[in-house]
Amino acid sequence: MEIIDIIPIGKKKERFYVVLSSGERIILHGLTLIKSKLKVGDEAGREDLEEFQFEYEKITAFDKSIDMLSRGMKTKKQIDDYLIKKGYLPKVREYVLEKLCEYRYIDDGNYADLYVKMTSKNKGKRAISYELRQKGVDEGLIQESLGQIESEYDACLAVATKYLKNRKIDEKTKEKLYRHLLSRGFEYEVIGSVARKTLQNADIEE
Repeated sequence: MEIIDIIPIGKKKERFYVVLSSGERIILHGLTLIKSKLKVGDEAGREDLEEFQFEYEKITAFDKSIDMLSRGMKTKKQIDDYLIKKGYLPKVREYVLEKLCEYRYIDDGNYADLYVKMTSKNKGKRAISYELRQKGVDEGLIQESLGQIESEYDACLAVATKYLKNRKIDEKTKEKLYRHLLSRGFEYEVIGSVARKTLQNADIEE
């Protein structure tokens, strides 16, 4: 196939659409074009162009991922989403994720363990489980990490006590307390037990 046009993308012009005679558009980095010396009129297929891109971008994508990880732990999905947003090819993303896992720069099991440890002081299992699923953590790893939580009671009590501080205790506050604890993902039975204790201490009838 022949390259019939090379179109810059965005104001920075770091990436370009390479338009083939077949109608296909391949996104290449500007440095890839320079290194490969590709120009309009050259013959090139999709596989050729993607190989040019892969050789250059596997290095830049890895470096960008490391930079992102230097600012905080991330899951495999979070890094993949980041690379997708940056426009990297599937082959590049697969290479980078494989290397990051191999070097233990990303480890969803460790991520889930630390996440549970940090958030279980003010959130329940339901909320934590949902958040980890959103981050792409495998369900088995989530359940294994949630095993750290022996009881939600103390965390729920702390959240309820803080919520009720300096509030007028009435039926409206009682309803809001239940909704607040539910939004934090605590189990219904725990919420009921904590609500009874905190509201009784505040001299309110259930």
